[in-house]
Amino acid sequence: MTVLLRSAMYVSPIELAVWWIAFSLVVAPLEHRFGWRRVFAGFAIGHVGATVSTAALQMWEAQAFPNPDLIPERIDVGASYGFFALAALATYHGSARRRLLWAAGLVAVAAGGMVLDFGWTAIGHAIAVLLGFACYRLVNSDAAVHHEARVRARRLYEMEH
Repeated sequence: MTVLLRSAMYVSPIELAVWWIAFSLVVAPLEHRFGWRRVFAGFAIGHVGATVSTAALQMWEAQAFPNPDLIPERIDVGASYGFFALAALATYHGSARRRLLWAAGLVAVAAGGMVLDFGWTAIGHAIAVLLGFACYRLVNSDAAVHHEARVRARRLYEMEH
């Protein structure tokens, strides 16, 4: 499990800059609205779930179609699976029109990745998007209200003490 969590943090310096911008635009609003615990849970579910699912599919392919040329030559690491799951979670934040446009755009990006470069990374991104959509209970309206109430209570407590 430690390897799966650490693999999310392996990025090159250029990727780090890109991820910094992407996380600032997508993840920061989620964290502000729903709290870091729910956002971290969504990231972990997306990253670990997509990584394990992709590895399971690779094992199944190797057993079902034994061919040494089909064995993956590299291990896929990075923050993209977790990010794609969080991007899917961001679908549940905003107006109905914004949600629909965001979901359509995200599905188009995932499908476009599969069309342009059909490989294990694109499959993992699609799985991560599906996992993010499936994590609705992490960020439903009750979760947002609960988090906002905790933030208000903490601020009141800090003002009194």
